[in-house]
Amino acid sequence: MTWLVVPKSSFSYSSGTPKVLQSSPNGSREFCSDCGTPLVFVDSERPGDVDVTTGSLDEPDDFAPTAAVHEGSKLSWLGVTE
Repeated sequence: MTWLVVPKSSFSYSSGTPKVLQSSPNGSREFCSDCGTPLVFVDSERPGDVDVTTGSLDEPDDFAPTAAVHEGSKLSWLGVTE
């Protein structure tokens, strides 16, 4: 999954109210209340940021990756193209 990390102060939903799941002691995940699409992850250890699932965006091509993280644990068949 690809994530877009944005300042929490710059993030808002354009419509609807997500369902929230406390998925770990430090994190919560938000999902579309209609279809269940994963929307964001909020980590209490990074209170100023929100991680947005790129696939949930209307225009994901507007946000090209600038970094790759956790590459050491990626699936063996996954290639990274630039």
